[in-house]
Amino acid sequence: MKIFHRIVSVLLLTAIMVANNVFADSAAVSYVETSNITFNRAGHIYPISEKIVFSLTEKNVSDSAVNVIYTYGYTTEAAENSSFYEKKISFAANEEKKIVFELENPNIYGIYKLKVSKNEESNGITTEGQAVEDEFSVCIYVQMGDENPDYGICQHVIEHNEGSMDVNNSLVPSAGIKIIRDGYRWEFVEKEKGVLKFEPEIKEKFRAIHSEGIKILYTLGLGNPFYDNGAAPKSPEAVEGYARYCAFVAEELKGVVDCFEIWNEYNYNGSFNPTEEPPETYANMLKAAYTAIKDVNPEATVVGLSMGGVQPSWAKRVFDAGGYDYLDAVSLHPYEYTNVFDEEKLINSINSIKDLMKEHSGENSIKPIWITEIGFSTYNGNTGFSENAQAKNTVLSYAVTKAYDLADKYIQYQLCDRDDLTNKESCWGILRKTKSQKYVSSGAKPCYLAVAALNSFIGGNTEYKGIVTSGRYYAFNFYNSKRNKNVMLIQSYQGEKNVKYNLGCNTVDVYDMYGNKTKRLYSDNGIYEFCVDEIPQYVIGEFSSFAETSSASNAIQIPYSKANTNQNGNGNVGNYNITITDNNSTPIENAELKLYCGRLYVTLPNSVPAESINGINVKAETEEFKPADNTNIVIYDANNGKNRAYATGVTAEEGKAYISFDRTTQICNESLDRYKSVDEMYQNGWQTGEWGIAATLESENGKNYAELSNEKTGNEISLKYKLPQNEDSGIIRITSRVRFSSDASGAIEAVSDTLTANSNGVQEPLGVNILTFTNGRFQTLLTGNRKFLSFDLSEWYDITANLKLNSKTFDIQIENGENVIGAYHDIPLEIQDNTNILGMADSLSCVRFRCRNGKTDVAALKIERVLSNVKSMVMTYENFDDITYENAKNHGVINPFGTLDEKIALFVKPDDRSSRAVCLNGDKHIRKEFTEVSKGRYRLSYTVLSGNGRFFVEVNDDGNCSSDGGLILPYAEKGKLYYTDSSTNTVKVLGSAETGVYVTFECILDFDNKKTVFSAWETDTGRRLGGEVTVDGLNEDKGKELSALKYLHILKWYDSYPGYFDDLKLEYIGGESTVPDYNVTFIDYKGNEVDNTENINSALRKIIIDTDNCVDADGDIDSIGLLKTNSSEPVDTECSIDELNRIVVMPKAMLETDTEYILVIPNHTTDENSGSNGNFEFRFKTGAVLQNVVNENLNKYSKIDEMYQNGWKTGEWGGKAILNTESGKCYAELKGTTDNPISLKYSLAQPEDSGCVRIESRVRFSSDASGFIELVPDTLTADANGVQSPLGVTLLTYSRETMQSQLMDGCKFLNYIPDEWYHVTATLNFDTKSYDIQITNNGNVIGAYRKVPFEIRDYTKVLGAAENLAVIRYRCCDGEMDVGDLKIERVLKGSSNITVSSENFNDITFNTARNHGISASFGDTLESLISFDKPNDYSSAVLNFNAYDKHIVKEFAPISNESYRISYKEKITGQRMFAELRKNSMNDNSKRDNGNIILPYSGVNGNLYYYDNDLKEGKKFGAAAMNSWVEFVCDIDFRTGTITYSAKDASSGAAIGGTVTKPLSDTNGDTLDMARYFHLSSWGSATLYLDDFRVEYVSEHPLVTPAKWVVELEGATVNDGKTVKSIADLKECENITVNTEILNTEDSGKELLWFVAYYKNGVCKTVDSRKESVSAGVGTMLVRDFNLPNDIGYIDTVKIMLWNNTDKMVCYCEPITVN
Repeated sequence: MKIFHRIVSVLLLTAIMVANNVFADSAAVSYVETSNITFNRAGHIYPISEKIVFSLTEKNVSDSAVNVIYTYGYTTEAAENSSFYEKKISFAANEEKKIVFELENPNIYGIYKLKVSKNEESNGITTEGQAVEDEFSVCIYVQMGDENPDYGICQHVIEHNEGSMDVNNSLVPSAGIKIIRDGYRWEFVEKEKGVLKFEPEIKEKFRAIHSEGIKILYTLGLGNPFYDNGAAPKSPEAVEGYARYCAFVAEELKGVVDCFEIWNEYNYNGSFNPTEEPPETYANMLKAAYTAIKDVNPEATVVGLSMGGVQPSWAKRVFDAGGYDYLDAVSLHPYEYTNVFDEEKLINSINSIKDLMKEHSGENSIKPIWITEIGFSTYNGNTGFSENAQAKNTVLSYAVTKAYDLADKYIQYQLCDRDDLTNKESCWGILRKTKSQKYVSSGAKPCYLAVAALNSFIGGNTEYKGIVTSGRYYAFNFYNSKRNKNVMLIQSYQGEKNVKYNLGCNTVDVYDMYGNKTKRLYSDNGIYEFCVDEIPQYVIGEFSSFAETSSASNAIQIPYSKANTNQNGNGNVGNYNITITDNNSTPIENAELKLYCGRLYVTLPNSVPAESINGINVKAETEEFKPADNTNIVIYDANNGKNRAYATGVTAEEGKAYISFDRTTQICNESLDRYKSVDEMYQNGWQTGEWGIAATLESENGKNYAELSNEKTGNEISLKYKLPQNEDSGIIRITSRVRFSSDASGAIEAVSDTLTANSNGVQEPLGVNILTFTNGRFQTLLTGNRKFLSFDLSEWYDITANLKLNSKTFDIQIENGENVIGAYHDIPLEIQDNTNILGMADSLSCVRFRCRNGKTDVAALKIERVLSNVKSMVMTYENFDDITYENAKNHGVINPFGTLDEKIALFVKPDDRSSRAVCLNGDKHIRKEFTEVSKGRYRLSYTVLSGNGRFFVEVNDDGNCSSDGGLILPYAEKGKLYYTDSSTNTVKVLGSAETGVYVTFECILDFDNKKTVFSAWETDTGRRLGGEVTVDGLNEDKGKELSALKYLHILKWYDSYPGYFDDLKLEYIGGESTVPDYNVTFIDYKGNEVDNTENINSALRKIIIDTDNCVDADGDIDSIGLLKTNSSEPVDTECSIDELNRIVVMPKAMLETDTEYILVIPNHTTDENSGSNGNFEFRFKTGAVLQNVVNENLNKYSKIDEMYQNGWKTGEWGGKAILNTESGKCYAELKGTTDNPISLKYSLAQPEDSGCVRIESRVRFSSDASGFIELVPDTLTADANGVQSPLGVTLLTYSRETMQSQLMDGCKFLNYIPDEWYHVTATLNFDTKSYDIQITNNGNVIGAYRKVPFEIRDYTKVLGAAENLAVIRYRCCDGEMDVGDLKIERVLKGSSNITVSSENFNDITFNTARNHGISASFGDTLESLISFDKPNDYSSAVLNFNAYDKHIVKEFAPISNESYRISYKEKITGQRMFAELRKNSMNDNSKRDNGNIILPYSGVNGNLYYYDNDLKEGKKFGAAAMNSWVEFVCDIDFRTGTITYSAKDASSGAAIGGTVTKPLSDTNGDTLDMARYFHLSSWGSATLYLDDFRVEYVSEHPLVTPAKWVVELEGATVNDGKTVKSIADLKECENITVNTEILNTEDSGKELLWFVAYYKNGVCKTVDSRKESVSAGVGTMLVRDFNLPNDIGYIDTVKIMLWNNTDKMVCYCEPITVN
């Protein structure tokens, strides 16, 4: 049998491996030294769904190369292991590397043991390396604002100045804790008698806690050696000193701390009260402290008593001494120093204090009680608690405190363990400490997870409702307003007991102590029975009752991966809270939700058909109320069944998605129930076909159908539906419901409107055979062997065909009930007979049904235009519900070794399931046949019961189920999930699942890329089990490649456990798409394409977005948005689709200058529907308003001589250029030598000599090129020899890969990359006689300089100044220079802002990195530190920093004297990547520590920091979501010596935190006066990511003052487009067209009046006029037509004028005169 064959193969493989390797003995020395594991999350605590990222720093200490195989994964208490993986790393001799590992999140809250082991191979010897272990946990993360305001935690981070503020300030609120109890002792504040002060860093720590929204309870203590020898204050002087300390603290921290606790456990003699002062002394001290605090902060809360344990007699003496009047709340520490917690003792002891308080309260209510210390030590001693006992007792003590109203605040002692685990006082923490540091967390105890769950369920947003007790078995009822549900906590003091509760609701969810949902229960009578024990459980539902009952419970467990939405549109599936509303925000009730393999399937109810709404809004949150982004949503219309998605979408960052249904337009929807007779049908589009006689209308079970019966008539019958109009483009979907008799034969055809010659040459209305049926078999087309399974007699089938008329192909799917019996895709749209292709169908005119024999019934026909191309398709689906032994073959299910009967398998409903499955007997086989697939990507999924036995599952192409091999798929066995790595033919662990749990395996089979991807999911919960594994190759176990997928073979091993197999589904996903690719083109007001997007003209005519995908011209084009990035303010635009199916966005006015915009195209406006990842977004920044003077795009020339007739000439030095073409773009080639230089120049029509002029040219150079680009005036200049020559300003000189502007004292740029195109842009300012220059390459600015003197220089001196610009000259003295385009524009409005440097990392390699200014420091190579890759969750390449404690530098043009903005984007990983602005090179040892400023960076858990030079430490100023991208912005003003830091979400632009302004001082305190380097250093254990680095000069001053506006007459043309040059060009009764250029930069509109005057001998004979108003901020070309007079032959002059109005008649510009 196959099992024997498989075992032998594995044994042989093992033997071969051993034979080919030499294994060292156990005493062998490891080659590679291992460090401790470093996690990217503080405390090693992860939220659900986030990947576990950790690293090792490894060093090969040998002199030989070593290959290491790391095996890594985690173990749990529930299963021996959940997932183990391998990673192969090669080390060179003595090489050190940081190895980063990633694990899929277990997605179950709990604590996990991480283990990394390794095998090392060197010189043919393999040895076992050093293994390391650590722990991590997955925990509920309570959202900001949802913390429990009554729950607190003690820490000593400030008091003892130990531990990590960053870690604590993130872990405390994440667990839902809102209060921190800490302090700073009196002796530290008053170090000199009478002088009280806080060190700045201590004050800042309190502020840091406060900034997180955490309330602080400051413990004021303890003794000070200046008073009473450091004992508790007794003497008047000591009491006065203590009161002064209290007042100082309260005043210094006012607004930060407003709660103070007076002393700590004064009633305990010893360190807190060494002189054993009586309670009366404490009361005296309390009075003084209370009065002093209230004097400086009357709003403060003063907490007194602070009693260790509960000692009523001690408390009474304090109260009797007047202490009760000098406190706002009473604080207690009700510890029990045993290892058994007694909740009744807690209740009684606190109530005894309450009784005392009542005696001193008179008629007033008693003051609040605060428990300011309570806890359970886990030290290794007799009275220590186990860690689990600590967790469960914490939950019970809190619940009792709330239920019995024992205290207002519950503050646990403490956050983190201190040191020695044998010391009781060191082990109260809910976090473990590191080995080397006190109070620094190295992981969570169970108690931390339990506290987080408690605060999520019954902490914030909750109200206590009641309690039911059965002895010491408790049920506490809370109402959680955020969940809008009741939460019942059930727990016992000791022991367990079954208790029944009447909760008055039909459904409840049950959660464990950590917050894991364990089951969903359904009860008709609302009664549930639970086993109540010491471990807390949470029961959540909408209770209408809450009582213990003796009545019977009929509750059953149901899957919680399924649910229906309620009247508010809410539903809970898996660990998601889902809300669904329609496009009008109306909740959708009774929508079916299903969580399946990580995707959310939504089926709309019949009451809300998809046709009645435009789309739905989906909001997805985790049960922690975090937005669930990137959740795939699949929408079904109830009327369309479960095998064709109606629409799909993906939730965005806020967990929201709007999914549009505007996907189809209906052509017909023919349900025959609406007809009473066949004649009525024939009056509504139906007709008898070309062959055969008329059909009849019949009825069955109240449903009508058309009967085509050869049996009754003896004739061929045909029926066709004629479309209202011929469809010849796009996608047309045909859906038909049909059934057939056993002897039926015929076809369903798609017929075009043209005739086709048959095999005899006769022209006939032939069609495409969408489906042919004969003798119980289906087939599509007549040739090609595309067969389906046999059909069942008298069963209705739904036939769906998508005709893709543009590509001349179609897809077809056949459904029977909910099962898909087969499908094919991309079939040629051919008209065939049985042997030949007769033609292609290019349209659809009608759908024809033909019955040649037997009987065919047609029940319905729907035809739709599909506006979206959903490329996924279910090829096969089998749920085994309607299968019998008799019809199994028609479902493709057989016994490959004989008869299929009950000895082989049963088709039964398991006791715990709602539908049937196949139950395979031991050592038996079944085989399922598909329609064959061999190209593209497919998703194969199936569900099995995890048991003691094993389902062996494989796919193959030949149906052989013996030992000839197949591709083995994942299976479950004895609590483990396995897969086979076909590349090595080894079995590996995929994950784990408890026995008795249903598991859904998902397999992606990629025939195009030869890969398989395996994952596993718990069917009833929707949770992922283990990780996702990718295996290279599609190899069967015999080693040959799987050529096609046609058969699935299932074998059940062992007979000790039921073997259920269900829900087999094969889906084509080759068309799954992300955001479509778009090409964005900017067109300026004059119709010119904007080539360099770094300087986009604000006077835009339109933005064109081109995509290969279909665009819905009738869709919601208006949803396309153009927004200002910073404010999200929309721009008023018009959107349309042009004749080339491109999206055109036209701003109605000029865009603002120097402003960043974002163009947003929702994904539903294109046909890429399936699996889309979100909207297309394109960001761009405008420059100035520019008037076009010259626009020389060389593509308009066919030869160089044509260029030379239009402004181009050979320059004064050198020969003639040539015109070449590359990739459809023309350029002028200048190839020169020292003896034969080449030059090319362009002469302006008239010199430019005022205002600002911008020149932009596209050029490239060979590696040996040298020469110049010059700006030449119209005057001669004396050269160094005194000879008058046409010299110019050297805008750019290039020489053998170097570039600079000017010759003498030139401004140097980074070296150019040979043969790369560069944009050189210069802005000439004739007022200041200077220019700015910027050079860009592939969208990156490689350098820029400002205010370069507009001087003519040689290499040694200034020869003169240029007064104007007449010529642009290109000179090539050696090598080759290519000139692409030239553009010259006048600047009418805009600032002098300029980008000095930018880097997007998209077109960079290690070979070109230095040309981008990027280098490694300290002798490292870039290859060993970084890569330029695209992260999985990002749209483009970024800088990936992969090394620990390493450095790289980005160089840019120097900045100084003025204002600049530096910005960069960083992915939040929880690790630190320090960014630094530097004046000096990192490689200059003498200046390395001078002139450097640390810029903002991210740290643990997404906290954002800036560096405070005064404190010499980082200070938090915001926090961002993990795995989000943040843009840091640093505004530098060298004039004022300040730098301002801020941060924003890189996607939404929303500000994160505040802004911070600090002196522009380096780390030595010196003012920075210049910068030119951006330095990055990595301090993270995982890969760090950086993108979009930018340095910009920021100016408040406009380039042009005031802004200019332009109205010019450009010329006139006649009907044939010919330019009018003389009267001879004009003919009577023709039109003359006047073209006018308008750029209105002003804030008010303009009146324009065109006059055309006709003259004879100087006398005006007639005039014509046109009037127009032009709005403010409009840039456009206006065209006005004038009719020429009949007597034009008598006219000798025509004058075209443009005035402001008829009153003042002020001419705007020079008229056009035609003589």
